Parts: sequence; C-alpha cells; structure tokens
Amino acid sequence: MDGVNLIYKFQRELKERLASVEESILAGVDNMEKYQYLIGQRKAYSESLQELSNLLKKGADDDE
Repeated sequence: MDGVNLIYKFQRELKERLASVEESILAGVDNMEKYQYLIGQRKAYSESLQELSNLLKKGADDDE
C-alpha cells in the first residue's frame, strides 16, 4: 500500500468517527463534561481531516 492510499484510508476512518461523534451529540448527552469531550473530539477529527485534505491537494499540485 502506498502512502496516498494509506492517507485515503485514514481519511475515510476519520470521517466515520466524525459522523459517529456527531450522531452522539445529536442524540443527546448526559452531562456537560461528556458534551465538551465530544465537541473536542469533533474538532480534532475535523482539523485532522482538513490537514489531510491540504496534504493531498499539495501533493496533487506538486505532481503537476
């Protein structure tokens, strides 16, 4: 498996985890601590996905 395929696989996993966290938030949480934890996870997954997208775009631009 080359690096680009690995990044796409990792990106897909992050998207699934992000969707799961968002579903948990929408379903409701028991307390504010859990809510803040889930919001933190959502932010981390979103930022990671953005960084991966930027790297893939930069890689595509470098190939041109």
